[in-house]
This record gives sequence, structure tokens and C-alpha cells, in this order.
Amino acid sequence: MLFRLLRERRNQRLLLERFLYNVRWIPKSPNQQKIAVIDPNSKDFSGENVVITGGATGLGRALALKLGRLNANVAIWDTSKEALIQTSNLAKVVGGRVHCYTCDLTNREEIYRVAEKTKSDIGQVTMVINNADIASEKLFLDTPDDLIEKTFYVNILSHFWTTKAFLPNMIDANRGHIVTISSMAGHMGIHKLTDYCATKAAAMGFITALRSELEREGSKGVKTTLVCPYFMKPASTSQSASLRIVPALDTEKVADRTIEAIKNQECMVFMPGWFKFALLPKWITPSSISSLLVRLLIKDPSPEVLDETGPAIKMMEFMRSPKIVGAKNATVSNTPEIKTVTQTSEPSPLPDIKKAEPEKAEKNL
Repeated sequence: MLFRLLRERRNQRLLLERFLYNVRWIPKSPNQQKIAVIDPNSKDFSGENVVITGGATGLGRALALKLGRLNANVAIWDTSKEALIQTSNLAKVVGGRVHCYTCDLTNREEIYRVAEKTKSDIGQVTMVINNADIASEKLFLDTPDDLIEKTFYVNILSHFWTTKAFLPNMIDANRGHIVTISSMAGHMGIHKLTDYCATKAAAMGFITALRSELEREGSKGVKTTLVCPYFMKPASTSQSASLRIVPALDTEKVADRTIEAIKNQECMVFMPGWFKFALLPKWITPSSISSLLVRLLIKDPSPEVLDETGPAIKMMEFMRSPKIVGAKNATVSNTPEIKTVTQTSEPSPLPDIKKAEPEKAEKNL
């Protein structure tokens, strides 16, 4: 049966197109998709209520600004009020508006509380982009236990809680999209990133299993997309010598490709696309060969060996901000542009948005 299908010229052509698309040599054929591939900047996302975790910096910020410009109703969660203010200012400059919320992703109850506040402000959420992550950048035995726990809370456990908060309404409407920003680190072992690699592999397993569960339960209108990018760098910096062969990816281009994948309802995206073929040695060669290839790609991911002009592992403002401890009597303070969860009995005013300074370029994985 299979050979008979492959003998048909049309099927041979579609198979060839699929292969070429996977290595990003040609755009995806309309015969292989329900939605035609178009410029990410030309798609209108009106009617989409989007939540982005870690949305105030790096890739999260780029996604928020681009989706806002495409008429999506965007809510971003982060721990840094200053970064939220700066992102809100940028949204006004490029066109669009984002709703900003402070949220500690290590606190499950706070996630649920901010989720309810978000729904009351923007309506039922139709898309969740689990983007927030942190990394220890230390050898396994040098990594403190509390930092390992924090990495798992932010990088994977928060995916469970954010998805649980918004998925029921998506299932009821049979419409929605869960996007997981994982990493190529989830497919390979990288020294000094033991906890990070483990969480990224877990994120891949989570979203893949969730997709299967949704399909088996008849909720085929709720889509999932797994995004696995290589190292990323801020657009304003040059390439670091820490990456030996493959140059770091531009954050803006990663955001564009992610939006394209959302439009096309792609299940899994590798960046660069040919990396899926580069992973083959992992399965067909001795482990020593795979380890050698990783060492050839990545010299050392730790900050102490990266110069100031090169990419480093993504480190959210979360790691530089005091942890927000959950409280039952949490209140919400408002400004014209930002809604932020605080843990005091009285709302605490945010800095004047007009006085906010532009944020320094952030280094990403």
C-alpha cells in the first residue's frame, strides 16, 4: 500500500516539498496546510486574547510587540515592573497595547490569581505562550538545590498551572492555542545546563502528551505548538566566540518564525529548520560522537566565558528581582498602562511611565 502511494507522482512531489520545507529552502506548500503561509506581519490576530509569560524582555517582548501590532489583545506576565513599563511604552510606539501583570511563576496560587484577573480584564484567553525560563549556568554539583527547584518551577511546572488556568475555557469553545517555547537544549545535553536541559525536555514531553490527550478527547480545535530554537542573541549585539559553528539566532526572526508557526498550526518547529536533521547522529551514532558534535557547536554557555557583545543563556528579570511571596490578601494596583499584583494592603504606585529608561539589550538562549 505504501509503495503504491509513493509511486504516484503527486505524492512524490508533496514528499519532496515537505523535505525542502523542513530545511527552510522553500515555503510550505498550500497542499500541506490548512492555512496558507504568509508574511507574519500581514496576518490579523483580531479577536485573539494572548497571554505571554516572561513577556517583558527578550523573545517574550518581541512576541508581545509583534502580536499587538497585528491587533491581538496581549497580556504579558513578568516579575520586573520596570521591564513591564518599558514594554508598554514600546507597544505604544510601534502600535498596539499590552496589558501588564507582575506574577511570580514559582507560586502556583499567584498564577491562578493573576490568571483570573487577566480573564476579567481582557476576556477569555484564546492563546497561551509559555515563554518564561531561567538557567543556572553552573556545573551540576555547583548548582544550589534552591536554584534547581526554581528552574523547574519557572521552566516547566508553571506550564502546568498556566495551562490549567486557561485550557478549560478553550475546550468548552473548542478553540485555542497552547504554545511552548522550549529549546534545542531539550534535545541535547549541554554542560553547565543540566537543570535547564532537563526542564526543556520536560516541556517537550508535556506539550506533546497534551496534544495527544486533546485529540483523543475530541478537542481538536485546541492546537499546540512546540518551538525549539537554538541560541538567541539580542539584535543589537554581535556574535560571541562561545558558539563555534552555527551563529546565534536573531530574536526578532525567531519571533517572526514563531508567529508563522502559530498561524500554520505547526506541531513542532526547529530553528534553524535543518537542526532536526543534525539531531540524527544522536540516534544512529555512538554517544561519544554526539557529545563531540555538541562540543563543536557550543564552547561554553556560562556567563564568565562570554564577552559582553555575545549571546548568553536567557536569564529573565526574575533572577534579578526579589521573589514575590504569595498572600491571600493580594491587591491589584492600576495605572493607565499597567496592572500589577502586589502583596501589600495598599496599592503601591508604579514609576511614571514617561520617565522609564530604555531597557538594555538582554542576552538569550
